[in-house]
Amino acid sequence: MSASRLRVLCAVAAAALCTACGQSRVEQLDGENAKLRDQVSALEEKLSETRDAVEDVRSKAQEVQSASEDMQSQVGRFDGENWREVVPDVESASGEVDDTQTALESSVSDLDDTTGQ
Repeated sequence: MSASRLRVLCAVAAAALCTACGQSRVEQLDGENAKLRDQVSALEEKLSETRDAVEDVRSKAQEVQSASEDMQSQVGRFDGENWREVVPDVESASGEVDDTQTALESSVSDLDDTTGQ
């Protein structure tokens, strides 16, 4: 076999080897890319759940604030009204504060579960 034919044969073999190695690397990178896309999707879902849980906590905190303000308003009625008329409304407002606080605590617990804390 002549030297030039041997060189051509070696060049073809080398090119085939490089192509096979390149294809293998492409397949490896495709697999890694698919795994990363799955991880991104899972993280996006977790982020969405966390945002929903945070919004729920904010909403419940607003409800506690509103119930607290209502109770303070009812208590303020003691200054000018008969206490016998005011007490039932204060008790009702106090129960609402307790209920909204319990709901807030539940939302915070759900947020903790969502974030893994």
